[in-house]
Amino acid sequence: MRRALTSTLIGGAAASGGGTIKLNWSDCGDSSTHGHITSLSPTSVTLGTKTSLTGKGKVDEAIPGATYKVVAKEGFIPIFSHTGDACKPDTIKLPAGAGELDMKGFKCPLSPGDAELDLDLTLSSSIPAKLARITIELTAETSSGDKALCVQIKTAPENLIADGEDLIADPTGENMITDGIEKKGVTIGGLKCDGIQTGSVFYPTDSSKTYPLLSFAHGWTEGGGLTDGNYKDVLETVAAAGYVVVAHHSGLVAECQPVYAHDQLRALAFIKETAEFSSKVDWSSKVGIYGHSMGGGATGDNAADSNAIQKYNIGAAVLLHPVPRKMPIIPIYKQTKIPTFFATGSRDTIIAPATTKAWSERATKPMIFAEMRGATHFECQSSEDGIPCPHGWTNYVVNWMNCYIKGMKDQCTAANAVCTQPTKPMTATSCQPGAGNATVVV
Repeated sequence: MRRALTSTLIGGAAASGGGTIKLNWSDCGDSSTHGHITSLSPTSVTLGTKTSLTGKGKVDEAIPGATYKVVAKEGFIPIFSHTGDACKPDTIKLPAGAGELDMKGFKCPLSPGDAELDLDLTLSSSIPAKLARITIELTAETSSGDKALCVQIKTAPENLIADGEDLIADPTGENMITDGIEKKGVTIGGLKCDGIQTGSVFYPTDSSKTYPLLSFAHGWTEGGGLTDGNYKDVLETVAAAGYVVVAHHSGLVAECQPVYAHDQLRALAFIKETAEFSSKVDWSSKVGIYGHSMGGGATGDNAADSNAIQKYNIGAAVLLHPVPRKMPIIPIYKQTKIPTFFATGSRDTIIAPATTKAWSERATKPMIFAEMRGATHFECQSSEDGIPCPHGWTNYVVNWMNCYIKGMKDQCTAANAVCTQPTKPMTATSCQPGAGNATVVV
């Protein structure tokens, strides 16, 4: 019976895809290279689907034409190579039937300044295991023989399991966890939303340091055993950026907006009173809060609560597609009193983007409002009802927390770049230049 069940799950996973390959990129050009990549998004691709990748960068001189070369290596052993005209579209068939890469080509001639390379990567629902962890080097040479570009991408499997010599999506979603962090299930206790009292704590494996504390509140129906998987990236990647992240699981079925802010704070108190986790926290740093949908509304409640801000030393908040929250007597949006990032999407049909924008206009500055083009209500998630989601807000969560919790000025700049050079297209934004200098109203 168990073997039959496993075969059924694997068959379903192979048919639907869903596992991901993470992409860690770096610019490998030197001082003589005329073009340099400054961003690549997204940073993961999903098996069984086509993913559009965008690389942005700059060139320091006009480039009339160029050729490119792609080399993939397993360790030090080349396993694939392809060359072509960098100014023309090209389709590259990946080895062993793993998929194909559609190069859109540069718009030549390239003028000095900003440059962009677009491509589509389509992966099979199952790929040879040896292709899941490789190093890809893309280089380009100008028509005059100068170095034009050098980009290195290292791939790593996520949510994949072995099926013979191939890898397919892990149907349980529980087989992999982000490198460099640990996760531990806990009983928090004192949660009010419903009868669920559990949660999870994510933290870096390097125990020689302590880290700032963040509390995440999930959306309605995303609690219980669904929280960790459905929000995998926005929990694990944020923790890997150097944070202790606690995520409570209450609110699986109950819609409990009026008391849900309490559960986010109760999770913070649990960490404080539990020696195993309290010892991992840098208590000299401020605490961050973030949440999605019902949890985004709860985060906004706490970001507007002077008593909560003072008691828990809260210094920053991120509201992801939040349920709008208004004052109990006067029907106006609650005024957040700490640096707050408001995120929504143009295709969010559950929480209208206009309500998030209106709420952001009441916020104490600094704040950011960003509406992502084409993003649905589930943009911040890794999956919903078994269907992969883009987790497209994770980098901005990290930027915002790094800015206002860790005081990293370059991360303030990165967060505000959502208004000028976003990692994904935006339909509407509002930023404050120099927002790294926070004035908190309590």
